[in-house]
Amino acid sequence: MNGLEDKIYHGYVCQTGCGHTTLTDKYYKSKRTHCAVCGVKTEMQYQGEFKITKQPDPNKINLNLTNSE
Repeated sequence: MNGLEDKIYHGYVCQTGCGHTTLTDKYYKSKRTHCAVCGVKTEMQYQGEFKITKQPDPNKINLNLTNSE
């Protein structure tokens, strides 16, 4: 684990038409974060808290091999 799973992230969705969701580790009460795609600040709406969870890689094969010692 690299510590990303332990943090709480805050999501903001862009209402300009690009619809991208930007995640940041900061919650802004008085100012808004900028959209990571189009750069607009005025149309970002708070979506709530998010946690990052590690998903298994679908391109890797897990053989579930165990040591028989």
